[in-house]
Amino acid sequence: MIEFSSGALRDLKDIFDWIAKDSPATALRIIVRLRQNIEILADFPQLGKVGRIENTFELSVSGLPYVVVYRLGFGGKPDHILIEAILHTSRNYP
Repeated sequence: MIEFSSGALRDLKDIFDWIAKDSPATALRIIVRLRQNIEILADFPQLGKVGRIENTFELSVSGLPYVVVYRLGFGGKPDHILIEAILHTSRNYP
């Protein structure tokens, strides 16, 4: 099961809003692509590399400048994935 934190949902909205200023169609395509990559985690939860923040993983989205930060086993359920953030690669974070 994949769940999004409120911060991750806000990240998706911000990404869409920023790109949609120039092209709503492109913004929609990017959001769909991000969501498709995230959905792959349901079958391959350890697809990402070990994250810079303790107990997280990072999934780089091929062809896009975004990294999905997520946690496994959220809520004590081993198959539960929590998407913590979706970050542009130019952003500095821990």
